[in-house]
Amino acid sequence: MRKHKNGFTIVELLIVMSIIFILMGFILPRFKGYQTKAKKLKVENYARQLYTAVMASYGENNGKLETEKIEKDIEQLVGILEGKDDSVAVSVIDDNAIIDFSLDSNKYNMVVHEDGYTLRDSKGEIIK
Repeated sequence: MRKHKNGFTIVELLIVMSIIFILMGFILPRFKGYQTKAKKLKVENYARQLYTAVMASYGENNGKLETEKIEKDIEQLVGILEGKDDSVAVSVIDDNAIIDFSLDSNKYNMVVHEDGYTLRDSKGEIIK
């Protein structure tokens, strides 16, 4: 008479574990892609907020861009520059506002011009 066995053999457990690891290998790269997209969207949203602050300053000053007023509007509307003056730097050259900022330990450059804005990363690649 055969005895009824309880549990699984070591071979069965190893096969199940290997199948699980193979499936995890397919899924994990997708999460990295989602994380990259989320970081890019965060930067674009931050840049859009800065652009809105620059345009508010532009409207308040009768179509003129002034560094001090842009910084004031960024502080009021976006809520940055308070104690973190090194995270955002604003300058105005030839009716263009140039904003250098850092986000999540990465540096970005944004040029606000009459057609909108251009956003570049630290490597000089255009993000938007």
